[in-house]
Parts: sequence; structure tokens; C-alpha cells
Amino acid sequence: MSQDQVLTPNAGEPQENQVKIEVEIVEILKRWNISESAIKDVIKYYLVDNSKYIILYRHETWGSCREWKHVVMNEDGSYINDGEWIDNSSRKNAHKRKIMEIAEFLEKYGGKNLMIYVYESPSCNKSKEFSFKAIFRVFK
Repeated sequence: MSQDQVLTPNAGEPQENQVKIEVEIVEILKRWNISESAIKDVIKYYLVDNSKYIILYRHETWGSCREWKHVVMNEDGSYINDGEWIDNSSRKNAHKRKIMEIAEFLEKYGGKNLMIYVYESPSCNKSKEFSFKAIFRVFK
């Protein structure tokens, strides 16, 4: 997976109805193999799914070499109990998400400090692997 694909996962999809959200990084708690400037872009692009939902939890694997995981939590590290679980996993791949409608998310959590943990291993090439944990806020 190229760096462009990491930062623009919806490339090729129609963007006319894209809901614009703003992400503010409050504090980067940990980061490994990713620049501080890229963290905001990764959060912004991977948090929204099809312009309708915020993805609170996402764990996807493709075989044994590729994995993406992110978890959005309250600032204290406790899990957000809202949202709907979707599990499209198969025998070889895990595709599990917890989503929440953007409007509902912004009403409950907009402007509040939240924590996110992200881990990506885009291929068997460990040099492209990265992870971070940060405190952030989302605005419309």
C-alpha cells in the first residue's frame, strides 16, 4: 500500500456528498514510524465511512500480511458504548467495525477530547508499519 493510499482510502469514489469534518490533535501520546503531520490526515480520512458514519472501531486483516486496527475511546481510555457492530469476517480475513451516524456522533462527542489508537501493517514489508495513540477532537 503506498503512502497516498494510506492517506486517501476513498480515492476513486464520488466525493460530492462527502461530509467534511475537522480534526484537531490535542496531544500525541505515542507514535512509531509516522510523522506528526500525517497523524491528523490518517484520523480524518479513516474516521469517516461512506460520508455517513464515524468508525469507532475497525479491525481488518487480509491474510497474514496486512492488518489495520483503530479504536476511538473516551479521553480516559474507556470504550465508547454507542454505535452498531458490523462483522463481515471470513475464515481468512477479519473485517469488524463499530459505526455511528456522523450527526449523532457530532451531537454527543463533537468538540470533546477523545483518544484514538491506530495500528497499520500494510504488507509483509515491516518498514511501512506504523502506529500511534493521540488525544483529538472532531468538529463539523
